[in-house]
Amino acid sequence: MNDATFSIRTETGALVSSTDIDANVGTGAQVAVTSLNQDRFAMVWYDQLDQDITIAVRSVTNTVIRSPLDIDTSAGTNSRVEIATLGDGTNNDKFVVLWYDQPTSDILAAIYDSSGGQLIAPFIVESSPSTTLPVIEAFGKSSATGFRLCANRWVVAYTDSTGNA
Repeated sequence: MNDATFSIRTETGALVSSTDIDANVGTGAQVAVTSLNQDRFAMVWYDQLDQDITIAVRSVTNTVIRSPLDIDTSAGTNSRVEIATLGDGTNNDKFVVLWYDQPTSDILAAIYDSSGGQLIAPFIVESSPSTTLPVIEAFGKSSATGFRLCANRWVVAYTDSTGNA
């Protein structure tokens, strides 16, 4: 089986806990994770078998804050996911989830609070992404350094098929 799994580790790499959050996601699954508020993390994964995009939020002690929630139930047979923390200078982080939606051929994004509550519904980031190998990267705030773009700003990079330089 191909699981979506996370493990919480110490600064020396010692295992604190490990969890299979989705027991069967197929061979083309994708996962991404980001830390929030210095005490929790958000995870997104693409389940190729169910063809959906799912998020979850856990504490650093593996307490469930947001149980798995499907945010797109028809992402298609091929997708990519990305996640980034958004900081506003306080300890009230948000996160943005981005994914390739194969049926519409769009890169979508949605924004959530640190407990996994939706703040901004899914919207189109790019309508002409590369459909052969969609690659998505995002950045808003580094949990390690605290560096962030302007409050609640984020940047996304992706491959597209416009042919423009």
